[in-house]
Amino acid sequence: MQIELILKDGLGESILLPSTLAIDGHAVRKEIPGVVVPGKKGRRVFRDLQRVESATLRASGTIECWSKEEADDYAAQLRSKLLSQREPMWLKRFEGANKFMRVYCTGIEHDFVRGHFGGRVFRLDVTFQADDPHWYSTNYKRVERNAPLTSPINIITVNNEGGAETHPFIWIYGKTSGGQHTRNPKITNHATGLRIQYAGTVKQNEVLLFDTEKRKALFVPTNILHSGAVQAATADSVQLAISASPVDDYYKGHIVKIVSGPGAGQYRHIVGYTGTSKVAVIDTPWVTNPTSSSTYEVYHFSWVEGYYVHEAQSFGGTTGVDVTNLTNAGYVVDGFPLIPGVNLIEVECDTNLLHIEVLFKERWT
Repeated sequence: MQIELILKDGLGESILLPSTLAIDGHAVRKEIPGVVVPGKKGRRVFRDLQRVESATLRASGTIECWSKEEADDYAAQLRSKLLSQREPMWLKRFEGANKFMRVYCTGIEHDFVRGHFGGRVFRLDVTFQADDPHWYSTNYKRVERNAPLTSPINIITVNNEGGAETHPFIWIYGKTSGGQHTRNPKITNHATGLRIQYAGTVKQNEVLLFDTEKRKALFVPTNILHSGAVQAATADSVQLAISASPVDDYYKGHIVKIVSGPGAGQYRHIVGYTGTSKVAVIDTPWVTNPTSSSTYEVYHFSWVEGYYVHEAQSFGGTTGVDVTNLTNAGYVVDGFPLIPGVNLIEVECDTNLLHIEVLFKERWT
């Protein structure tokens, strides 16, 4: 098995390190801020300020080569690719693993071992810094509720099978019926007691998005960049409609969703696009391939890694409006995490018109 690195925050080139390298054990430490109060026993802990500290990881091992020049050349090529990266990369313990850690490469050392095995071995050490030392699932979990709310209570069950808290993206799609719109939506996680409440109206085709990790709220008039009927598809690509952009990589970094027909309900991340053929390459193979009977939507912005919702400006010129000031203070202060295990989330709305999606990646320490 070989350690896999995917550059550009999981969107770029995949690099496999030599099979003789392995990730060394590393310490994971938790910081628990607090204060000593005179006259009181122990320490008063600030629970909301606890955090897992950044970690240093190292991949090391020996590699057989033919000469010192080969060892120097390989190390130089690796340095030019890894140390020059301005964005984090995904570190996987082996190729195709379903968990990754987001890291920066901070050092590469190599030492040619003279006199051993005919002088054909060198030692290689690659050091990484993980500011968020959690292992994340490569796939998003999605829980959706799209039905009129009924009395007296409406609960959606979100099961976080990871070993740590995670921070979801929450999409609220506006609905309109009988002249009424989605108004003043409220979401309460009964597992934590935390709540998100928005004071405002979301009409049909409008989108309200909460990035709970950054405690931001964003309002977008429409999130559909492009839509149409599928021309054809393979296991790892989809050919968009004739009306799709002729510009290469125009949809790269966006999310495509199969809306109807074979494969409906599947989301995939577009990692490449050819304008002449209209073919979009996706990150993960389809479970069910779309066909020419399927329709799709490509979204202006998405929940891909490294995306900051308050900077929501993408291809097509759509700009999101930060509406964090219209949310409750509790959300801004405490966020809206999902604890490990079952989270019972109550959804409410003045008009009982609500379409909600909860999207998250499970993670482990």
